[in-house]
Amino acid sequence: MLRIGIDIDDTLCDFTGACNEYVTPYLSKQLKKSDYITMKYSHLWKKSESESQRLIKEFVYSSIDDLIPFPYSQECLTNLKKSGKFEFYAITWKV
Repeated sequence: MLRIGIDIDDTLCDFTGACNEYVTPYLSKQLKKSDYITMKYSHLWKKSESESQRLIKEFVYSSIDDLIPFPYSQECLTNLKKSGKFEFYAITWKV
């Protein structure tokens, strides 16, 4: 069986767009998804590293189940899994 690690964030669903919507009320200015050119959210949000991590964790724990998968991502993984040839592992750095 082939093991496949899949980065969920912005690979299977729009994590960045949803996270941006969640944190906007906590920021001094509204950001666009295209502003996220770095994974160092603390610089982008002008927050401390600990405050940024708190906001990300808050978002993940409250909203992760509401993320909408990208078109065909579920179907593709389902078909691969049904083949019995693959084992999947979720990969993320955010929490």
